[in-house]
Amino acid sequence: MNTMHRARLVTFLPLCSAALTFVSLGTGCTTTATVTPAPTAVPIGSTAVRVTEARILEVPEPEAAAVGLALPKGKAKTSSAPIRGPELRYGPGSALALVQNSEATTKLLYVTDRGPNADPSSAQEKTHGKATKVFPKPGFAPRFGELTIDWKAGKVTTSPGQPLRWQGRELSGLPPGRFGGPKLGKAEVALDAAGKVLAGDGFGLDPEGLALGAGGTLYITEEYAPSLLKVRASDGEVLAWWVPGQGLPKVFGDRRPNRGFEGVTTTPQGDVLAFLQSPMASSSDAAGYESWIRGVRLRGEQAVGELRFPVDQRFKSPGDAKIGDLVALDESSFLFILQGDGDAYVMVAVVDGSCSSSEVPECGLLKTRQIARLSEHNWRHEKTEGLVVLGPDRVALINDNDFGLGGKEGVAALTQLLVLQFSVPFSRVVAELRP
Repeated sequence: MNTMHRARLVTFLPLCSAALTFVSLGTGCTTTATVTPAPTAVPIGSTAVRVTEARILEVPEPEAAAVGLALPKGKAKTSSAPIRGPELRYGPGSALALVQNSEATTKLLYVTDRGPNADPSSAQEKTHGKATKVFPKPGFAPRFGELTIDWKAGKVTTSPGQPLRWQGRELSGLPPGRFGGPKLGKAEVALDAAGKVLAGDGFGLDPEGLALGAGGTLYITEEYAPSLLKVRASDGEVLAWWVPGQGLPKVFGDRRPNRGFEGVTTTPQGDVLAFLQSPMASSSDAAGYESWIRGVRLRGEQAVGELRFPVDQRFKSPGDAKIGDLVALDESSFLFILQGDGDAYVMVAVVDGSCSSSEVPECGLLKTRQIARLSEHNWRHEKTEGLVVLGPDRVALINDNDFGLGGKEGVAALTQLLVLQFSVPFSRVVAELRP
């Protein structure tokens, strides 16, 4: 395990590198698009930014058997586990990365999270604790695949993709639990649909972030450790694995349970940045949480910096704020998804100020501006967790449907893409934000 953590990072390429080679990830079905009205303008410095077009595309599901979800639809409910929702669905919305973009078609990569899971019953929670989850398909392997958008037809095709692997073995989405393993820490107890305790998996993954690397590789972040992985795109094999204290600053190991790394991006010069989902707990802060969300910057094989995303007053508590994803515009400016309290937002952020860290030489504070509130565009998903930039003033976002569980029904149980066209380029907003 230690040799894996200490593996060298290759030289990175920009997010849309033409040097990447991907395997064929299969085909899926298609569906039609919906156009939504434009929203109100948001003042940004001297510039009013507004969304000039908002388009929602349905993301279809591959066959259940092709993605390791052999549980028949309609059978998610059981008498012994509180799994809610009308059916078990596929959940490709944990993160996005841009592979190819043209006027005719766009190809994206997606990654799933750990798989179907639900909250425990009150009796199960009393027995095993609040950090307990029910897994109706404990054999599900987190996977990545391809979404293809046909812009003229307004349709999306979903490939079943392939699972992530370690030394040829498919990795599971089960937490380390209380049973030991190389990533033992703040994790949940896993139960099957009958309420039986499942053995923890020290190599279990909960993927939440995805970015393209050099030479046919991907970078994936996950919440458990939390950790950063380098993955070979052709077969899903994990090539390197970094965790707090072994390649990453130790402080990131203090993340709150189920609030580990949520997003990852690469900059044009090859740095890798990964952000936690939420502020860490803080006994020295009156609110009980830090007033920022921490991110780490890697350059080559070294963690060289920390970035801090400020939490503003829109949330009832700083602990409610969540980052959904991020994309680097350049070395020091970014787009973020911010979510919480039932809504989600697109934010522009630039490095503007410094801080101190005991573990890395650089520490930067981010200055942010909201440029879109997604509920204004008929978008009904707080859990918006994937973001790609399609042009200088255009983005696409995707929601995480929790595999149709967790009480989600109707539109909330679907996976959808939201495409937003803005009235000004992001570079103009960045220029007004920078000192």
